Amino acid sequence: MPSPPLTHNSSSSLKVIQGGDKRATKTVKVVRLGVSAEANTVALIKWNWNNKQNGFTLIELLVVMVVMGIALGAVVLQLLPDERAILREEAQRLALLLENAGLEARASGRSLAWTVDKNNSGRSNTYRFWQKNEYSEWIKIEHDPAFRARALADGVQVAKVSIEDQPLPVGEYLVLSAHSFALPFQIQLQTARVTANVIGHSTGKVSIQLHDVQ
Repeated sequence: MPSPPLTHNSSSSLKVIQGGDKRATKTVKVVRLGVSAEANTVALIKWNWNNKQNGFTLIELLVVMVVMGIALGAVVLQLLPDERAILREEAQRLALLLENAGLEARASGRSLAWTVDKNNSGRSNTYRFWQKNEYSEWIKIEHDPAFRARALADGVQVAKVSIEDQPLPVGEYLVLSAHSFALPFQIQLQTARVTANVIGHSTGKVSIQLHDVQ
């Protein structure tokens, strides 16, 4: 007569080979509660295998994608140049050059001038200094490293220039006189989101102001 199935409450352990890999084994707890040990073992193995097949849930994948997006955004922000810092640097450089040009004009007794030029795309992003020769003609300063022609950083351009609140057309001379007080002027540099005003005072001092574009 065959022996009845085990139905008493006890526990044992069984090593199960998963996925056909003899190296990957797992101990499964077999609990006998009114059913045979074989039935418990088969149920536990099936449950464990199905669990492995499910993989990541949709929520887990979404969480991973959000974390990766935040990390990528932080890296991009660190790599991209600071637009405000670039504009401030360009404005400070121009202010220093204009102030030194005024000092040079008064020290040498020969007036200097500054002009802004448009590039091939029509953007006013280059400027240069001029000096009068013995015939009172304006000539470009080309061999002086301090007052050589310069191009503004990418994305920065001269929006407008004014002398004593009067607009100065592109290509006209902003004169830094050698024999009189400096005329107040203002040069506005601009990016897509920030503007910088380079302000020349009658004392010869040149300062800057930064503003966010509204």
